[in-house]
Amino acid sequence: MNATAAPDHRHAEQGVPLAGDDTLGVVGMGVMGCTILKGLLAAGAIPPARVWGTSRSEETCREVAAELGVPVAPDIRDRLASAAVLVLCVKPAQAPAALATLAAAGTLRPDALIVSIAAGVGSTELAAMLGPPSAGQAGNPIVRAMPNTPCVVGVGMTAADRGHAAGRAPPRRTSISHVGSSPASARRSRPRRSTSTPSRRSRAAVLPITT
Repeated sequence: MNATAAPDHRHAEQGVPLAGDDTLGVVGMGVMGCTILKGLLAAGAIPPARVWGTSRSEETCREVAAELGVPVAPDIRDRLASAAVLVLCVKPAQAPAALATLAAAGTLRPDALIVSIAAGVGSTELAAMLGPPSAGQAGNPIVRAMPNTPCVVGVGMTAADRGHAAGRAPPRRTSISHVGSSPASARRSRPRRSTSTPSRRSRAAVLPITT
């Protein structure tokens, strides 16, 4: 696996605003999970010490950890307590098991924002997979995001939809992806026709999600 690109600090001002010792976790180290993780790190949107990943495969965990220089492990029970944002990057059929594992860990924060890219799985379904919330809790806020495949090379677009409990969550602007642009930002600034190659900066727009 190739070494990760050096952080692009031009985008640091658009980073993920995490309070205190909060962290961001990426669940699933497939193509899109690794792409999001690489994008956040390469853009300087989050320090390596405040992001981590997980995969069922120990071999995958070792490879990604070595490539990106961040913690990646199958067992994340000791990391969930600090996770303010969890990006669910698994196949739809794997979502029930992945969320059940998070819930069963016993350390998932009730205010942790769940951002899911599992296609075709609604926020109500995702909430049910996490199980009933504790007494007095509305359940974890959930946002669905759908990046398309060109994100792998930094030129894709991502649509986002605020779902279960997200409207009742404390205001939070979370940048989950520096691998393309959101439809809203694309509409505000349509590129002129050109035969030249777009710059890295113009292709690396951030996806903002406000809950």
